[in-house]
Amino acid sequence: MTMSDPVHEEDGKSSREASRSTSNQTTGLPQSRVKKAAAEMTNFPLNTEVTFAMTRATELFLEKLVENVPVRPREDQEDQMELHYDDLAEYVEDKKHLRFLLDIIPCRCLLDSVLPGK
Repeated sequence: MTMSDPVHEEDGKSSREASRSTSNQTTGLPQSRVKKAAAEMTNFPLNTEVTFAMTRATELFLEKLVENVPVRPREDQEDQMELHYDDLAEYVEDKKHLRFLLDIIPCRCLLDSVLPGK
């Protein structure tokens, strides 16, 4: 460690050491896709630490979301549960703090109700 490397107080590692350990950690979501999506929204370059943090935050958000959505037993295997799109969409619509997802997870509707006469 050199004098120019800031040290993280909680673990005593320098930024370079923390970066190396972060890049070795794995996530369930592909970090390349998260980085690509983030790059479309910003002009700032994203380093490995930022990409890892965004990927992990996305995973935690999705885990928490799915934990709260009601699930149903599978028709073919009663001992397994499954998440239905309609249940997720209804949950998002009902929760005020999740309404920002309505464009991404809208409730299904019939084409006739959106485009009358077609």
